Amino acid sequence: MIRVKICGITSEEDAINAVKAGADAIGLQFVEGSARAVSVETAIHIRKVIPPFVSVVGVFKNEDKESIMNIVERVGLDYVQLHGSESPDFVNNLPVKTIKTIGVNRKEDLIGLEKYVSNAILLDSKIGDQCGGTGKTFNWSLLNEFEKTTPIILAGGLCETNIVEAIKTVKPDVVDLCTGVEVKPGIKSYKKMLEFVRIVRCTDWNT
Repeated sequence: MIRVKICGITSEEDAINAVKAGADAIGLQFVEGSARAVSVETAIHIRKVIPPFVSVVGVFKNEDKESIMNIVERVGLDYVQLHGSESPDFVNNLPVKTIKTIGVNRKEDLIGLEKYVSNAILLDSKIGDQCGGTGKTFNWSLLNEFEKTTPIILAGGLCETNIVEAIKTVKPDVVDLCTGVEVKPGIKSYKKMLEFVRIVRCTDWNT
């Protein structure tokens, strides 16, 4: 079964609605300056409304180990998603489940992924120095010859109009959406989340 992660959750209401819509995981951003960033205190409150078996992922960018682990312990994060230029050594030595984000706009961006001993690799659109939150897709055909050794999370501009093509082309283990289900940055639409999950769950991916 393809799993669904809804990232950029900023409120208890959106967290509850994401779970009601059928999300398998939610993402909380701890990236300073992001329109979707949450405080540790807000994250703690959101964590309390998430039921068992729905994962809570904390998103960090070029943060030091001590700061990351402090938030992991205070909030009760299940995974840490590393969205910056973190080295394989840094990622591989964190004492928590990890997801390494890789920005993609050319085939060369996929070189060296085997060095990361992560629980999953998240592939997102890279536009300029931005990786993530752009609402834009990348060229999925770049992954045609990509040899998957770790579970893949596909992100970058996914929405109800392109998700079928995206999954059939890339065959990811998880799809990650943010801007595609928003009313505005940081505010989610329950209707859009519900429709997105419905498409993922109800499509026959074997045809």
